[in-house]
Amino acid sequence: MTQTAWDALTARRLRLLGTWWPWRCAGYLLCSPLVAYGWLMICLPLGPWAGIPLGAVERRRLSWVQGGVPSSPHTRPTRPGPGGWLAGRLRERTTWQELGYALLLLPLSVVDFLVPFMLLAIPLTLVLAPLTAGRRGDAVQVLAWLRLDPSHLPGAVLAPVLGLVLLAAGLYLITAITAARALVVRSLLVGDQEVVLGSRVRELTASRTRVVAGFESERRRIERDLHDGAQQQLTSLLMTLGMLRVRLSDGDPDARTLAEKAHEDAGRALRELRDLVHGIYPATLRERGLPAMLAELADDHPLPVELHVDLPRRPSAGIESTLWFAISEALSNVVKHSGAPAASVSVVATGARIVAEVRDDGTGGADPAGGGLAGIADRVEAYGGTVLVRSPAGGPTIVTMELPCAS
Repeated sequence: MTQTAWDALTARRLRLLGTWWPWRCAGYLLCSPLVAYGWLMICLPLGPWAGIPLGAVERRRLSWVQGGVPSSPHTRPTRPGPGGWLAGRLRERTTWQELGYALLLLPLSVVDFLVPFMLLAIPLTLVLAPLTAGRRGDAVQVLAWLRLDPSHLPGAVLAPVLGLVLLAAGLYLITAITAARALVVRSLLVGDQEVVLGSRVRELTASRTRVVAGFESERRRIERDLHDGAQQQLTSLLMTLGMLRVRLSDGDPDARTLAEKAHEDAGRALRELRDLVHGIYPATLRERGLPAMLAELADDHPLPVELHVDLPRRPSAGIESTLWFAISEALSNVVKHSGAPAASVSVVATGARIVAEVRDDGTGGADPAGGGLAGIADRVEAYGGTVLVRSPAGGPTIVTMELPCAS
């Protein structure tokens, strides 16, 4: 299947004229002035960001002659909110390339319009010249070297034939110009997608590797806790119950003491199992949702935690558990490393995304690549979210997590 104008030009050759490709290419070029001067009137007041909407339009227009809409080379802002978006775009090279292309398109669009117009208008004039000459009843000067007379049959036949030949050549030329033009647009507004995708794949692979390693570490921790904790307690309980059974059968007066010890061992084992399950997926989170779980987390935290939660609707289970893990891990880091007297947690739904922020007024200097924060980033990014850590020396430390409402 032909994917680009260049493929159509080189693969179809004579069959090109039997396809829609030349006319799609002509439409692509003829629309350039509308796009360019529409942008001049509407978007130019946006200043440095003026090229961004034009870049989006041009990438979609490129699909007319390239097949498929190219993905945007813009990266996701690291800071949430409009301010983060604007600042992030200013730092991107693509933003300035889009602005430069927009300024270049203003004069280029004139050429885009004139070339196909002339390549189509002249041949069509020749094809229709006999009809025009017949209506007027006198000779018609079509070109500088060609004059048609209705009574002059060779001239009346030559003009349409020459017009059809020039029309075919013009359609080939329009397709070739559009193919070259598309290469310029792709280089400026799309970039090397293989490099961009390769970089994103490498980042994704590294992130998934860390997530898998984290899950494996968590699995080993659970196995170790079960072996060293609850399993040992249950083994002791079984031995105690066995001794109790023997002594009860013998009427031993110490049987009551053994029964009490067995009861205590059973209670201890049950508490450890509950704590273990709570660490994997808390029952409160499953049954009552994130606000109740965060309230419980704040009540049990060794530091005072100011909590603000505004979630009009409950997020998906994956997003909910990820937020709980990330916030609880961030609060653990506050206790371990910040030296802060208190902390605050804010979770707010803004449109289709949830923004969570954990803040402390400790010593600052947190390393985003550190174990706890890196684990938070891996979990959040696995669900299409972002993590931003701001921790200047002397504080405050602010960990901002942004995730979609649904996974």
